[in-house]
Amino acid sequence: MADSVELPGSVAAEPEFASEMKVTVQSDPTRNCDLLVYGHNTVEDVLVEILGRDRAGRVPEPRLFFNDLELQKQKTLAEYGIKPDSVLHLKCTPRLLVQADEYD
Repeated sequence: MADSVELPGSVAAEPEFASEMKVTVQSDPTRNCDLLVYGHNTVEDVLVEILGRDRAGRVPEPRLFFNDLELQKQKTLAEYGIKPDSVLHLKCTPRLLVQADEYD
């Protein structure tokens, strides 16, 4: 079962990415998290929402992928063409995921 959370944000300049959209972050085949995001949210915003601020910056750093491309933290979802119902893949140590579950 997936959890849904909403990232804060205002309306983005590009109409296609201005409205709220749901994306799924998958850390393994059985762990999914649905997020409500905007195109102007950064990759780092997504990582912080999933893992918490202190865990998102840990070494080794967690990484997000979309269509087999590693996403850079400072770029926006719109810059990568991420649209509603896209699936992002999270790669991080299992310890970070366990700590994130305890944090919620």
